[in-house]
Amino acid sequence: MASQAGAVLLLETVRKVGLDQAIYTALASWRKPRAVHDPGKILLDLALAVALGGDCLADVAMLRCEPAVFGPVASDPTVSRLIDTLDGRVTVDIDGVLVIAHSDKEDAAATWKKTYGHHPLTAFVDHGPGGTGEPVAALLRPGSAGSNTAADHVTTAQRALAQLPKKCRRGRRTLIRTDSAGGTHDFVSWLAKQGRWLSCSVGMVIT
Repeated sequence: MASQAGAVLLLETVRKVGLDQAIYTALASWRKPRAVHDPGKILLDLALAVALGGDCLADVAMLRCEPAVFGPVASDPTVSRLIDTLDGRVTVDIDGVLVIAHSDKEDAAATWKKTYGHHPLTAFVDHGPGGTGEPVAALLRPGSAGSNTAADHVTTAQRALAQLPKKCRRGRRTLIRTDSAGGTHDFVSWLAKQGRWLSCSVGMVIT
C-alpha cells in the first residue's frame, strides 16, 4: 500500500516523455563529484511534491517515506543547499554577433567586417561556474548596426531582466556584463541609476 500512489502516473509520464533525462542532463554540471543525489532528481522530487499538494521544500518528505515508489529522496538540508545554489547571483552577458546572410533578407546589410547579414545583440544568463547558460533576449538588428549603440544595449538589458522571475530574484544580485561596446555614457548612466551598484573592470592583452 502506498499513500501517494496517484503520483505513479506522473512519474511514468515524466519517464515516457524523457523529461527526467533532459533535466538530469541540463543540471549535470551542478552535481559535485561525490554527491549521492542527482540535482535533476531533487528538482523532479520537488515538482512531484508540489503536484501532491506540497507548499514548501520540507514537503518532499511525503516522497521520502515511499522509497519503493519514488526511489531515494534527498534530505532536507541537501534540498535546501541545491536551491540556494541555483538561486545565487545571476550574470547576464550582453554581446553582439554577426550572422551571415547568403541571400537577400529583411534587415540584412553590409557589416563592419565587410560581410553581409545581421548584427543582433544577444543576452545570455550564466548561472555560475558550475551551471549552464541560456539565452534570454535577442535584439534583431541590421548588419550595419553599431557595436556600441547605447539604446540597443539598454533595450537588450531590459528584455533580459524581464525574463528573470522577480520572486526568485528578490534580494539576489544580478550582474550585467558587456565588452567594451557597452562602455558608453548612456548605457553606464542607465546601469548606475539610483538603487543599483556599478563596477567596472578593464583587461588588455599585450602582444
